[in-house]
Amino acid sequence: MDSSELDAWWREVVGEDVAYWVRPTQFDADRQLHVRCLTPAWSTQLKLLGQAMTARLNAAYPELAVAGIITATSPLRILVLGPPQWPHHELLITSLETAWHDVVQLYGPFSSLVCVHALHGRLGTEVACWTRFSGLSAEGHAPDWDTCRPDCPTNDPEHRGQRADRTTFCRSAGGRLNQQMIDLGADMVLALIPPDPASARRLAADLQYARAAQIPLWEVHTPDDHRVRDQAAS
Repeated sequence: MDSSELDAWWREVVGEDVAYWVRPTQFDADRQLHVRCLTPAWSTQLKLLGQAMTARLNAAYPELAVAGIITATSPLRILVLGPPQWPHHELLITSLETAWHDVVQLYGPFSSLVCVHALHGRLGTEVACWTRFSGLSAEGHAPDWDTCRPDCPTNDPEHRGQRADRTTFCRSAGGRLNQQMIDLGADMVLALIPPDPASARRLAADLQYARAAQIPLWEVHTPDDHRVRDQAAS
């Protein structure tokens, strides 16, 4: 049973209300079902209801033979996506503080919060600094600029850019990293939309990928727009 099948099965058995707060992650070799709880309160609740919930799951799907439920409370994750050289410092800080507040309002009390970001450019540096200053945890990921994937258009002379030292880099590495960070899971994506149309189109593909993963998405536009819009996935 892959992750999408496991998630669909869980939602069918426990209902959308419980599935919103408690998400299945895997069956282990002993047929124990591991679940991730968004808050400590739900972790406690599942521990109290463990036997009853196991019986309910097996009554609905006896062929799965669930032996028990193992709960864990995971940190909430805010993923920051945007152009590496995002120039609007004050807007970035305001947006991070707003996202932090909104995650707390959306999910309630939590054990910890992690800010996930790319380790390159001004944006990565400022997100890391704000995270440390706010007493939160940071999770930085570095793009692999040197390696092309098999599906990269390597026959296109414009595909690989050239650095000042004449070494080249894969132009697809930034978008590839964005999708890898989305695959790691997030409870919210804070998307900083670049004013440059070409850059905005490239980021839009990553945001569509996040929407397909049903991750709540907040778009922050440049001061020219003065818009901060909730694009939460339905």
